[in-house]
Amino acid sequence: RAQSVWAMKSQAPARARGTCLAVALLCRCASAWQAARPRAAAFLAASSRSTAPALKWDYGNHGRSWAALAQCARGPQSPVNISDLPESPTSEEKIFYRYNVSEVPVTVRNDGRMLVAKLGSGLGGISLGRAYPDDLNARYDVREILVHTPSEHTFGGLRVPLELQLVHSFAGVAGAVVAIGFAGSGGPSNGFLEALRQGGLPQAEGEEVIGNIAFPAALDFAGLFRAVVSHNSTFWGYGGSLTAPPCLGGVRWLVRDDPLPASHEAISAFQTAILSVMPMLQSDEAGNTRAFQPLKGRRKVKLGTADVGDLPEAPAREAFAEAVADARKAMQSMEATMVPMTSSGARGNESQFEAMGNLTDNGVGKVSCDEKKQTASESLKRAIARQKLECDAADRARENYDGEVDGSAETRDGQEMACSQSKRVAEALEAESEVLA
Repeated sequence: RAQSVWAMKSQAPARARGTCLAVALLCRCASAWQAARPRAAAFLAASSRSTAPALKWDYGNHGRSWAALAQCARGPQSPVNISDLPESPTSEEKIFYRYNVSEVPVTVRNDGRMLVAKLGSGLGGISLGRAYPDDLNARYDVREILVHTPSEHTFGGLRVPLELQLVHSFAGVAGAVVAIGFAGSGGPSNGFLEALRQGGLPQAEGEEVIGNIAFPAALDFAGLFRAVVSHNSTFWGYGGSLTAPPCLGGVRWLVRDDPLPASHEAISAFQTAILSVMPMLQSDEAGNTRAFQPLKGRRKVKLGTADVGDLPEAPAREAFAEAVADARKAMQSMEATMVPMTSSGARGNESQFEAMGNLTDNGVGKVSCDEKKQTASESLKRAIARQKLECDAADRARENYDGEVDGSAETRDGQEMACSQSKRVAEALEAESEVLA
């Protein structure tokens, strides 16, 4: 079956511009760049819930015994009861979703705790911002699907029988998770669930089954965002963590407000597959669901949605995103980019963009000076927008700081660090733009 073509849409000039910017930003701290590249897979490895053998855990008491495991007692954790979170003022930010319908077979694995479907690249994802494609703060690409029963979050104020978690990555080092709930109905089943279970579902730990194997099955991710009745659906956003060990923080959750309808047969099939490997539980509620976590002063924000699948794709910024992510992970190395250097062969008054003017990427030709200037200008604009986003969040964290609430100091300090690092990225890009001008 034909592979998705999301990744192929980025034409050579766009890739060359992104590569040029990344090299210009970090070429003067090449050792830090090379050392940081392995981090690109860190979030995906952790988000798969596949942990080191020494980290033993299960859902026997719904995570209440995980306090000593990794980061499961650090900072704001997930899941939460969405209905209990106070609402922030209306946000101008929206979720712009753009996915390719996937007809590629997918492997669904039962890892003994949940059902996991790893996804290939190029399926698309979501962007967050005020306007598409000109005013975006972040882009996340879908990487895998996790299945929980009953739901870990609430939908319309209630826990529902099934929750799909769509794990997304941004430059491989930060993440967003989209949570979609499903409730039983007497009507036809949801096409997405039917595609996942088309080849059956694995009933034993370690078993794998191939789903989405034959027409007319297809994984239509965009359909999970569309409204059932009205024109647009609504999501709630909040900051939290992965919901299973190692419970890494810094995750942006986007939880659909209302559950989607699904047949009782489909829901029962997923429940049976998950519960077949569950140990005897220490509570009346069976399933692979972590207990609700303390709110710790957090708020939720209401987000609208828009399907941008038919609009021109936003310019590719993968290389720039990697540079920004690495810069945030290595502030001291980033400081080296604040002063022009000549050790790379560039003249004292010559930008690293000029020094790399002949760079090619898999046959990509030279990038014109005008293109470099345009890329620098656009990327600076996005870096400034990111700086505002992080620093506004830091201001809110300071306002909500409560020394009596466990984890509020970590939230405040973490946001202030993100604000400081984003300023350094913007300053570095501003310096490069001035040289090019």
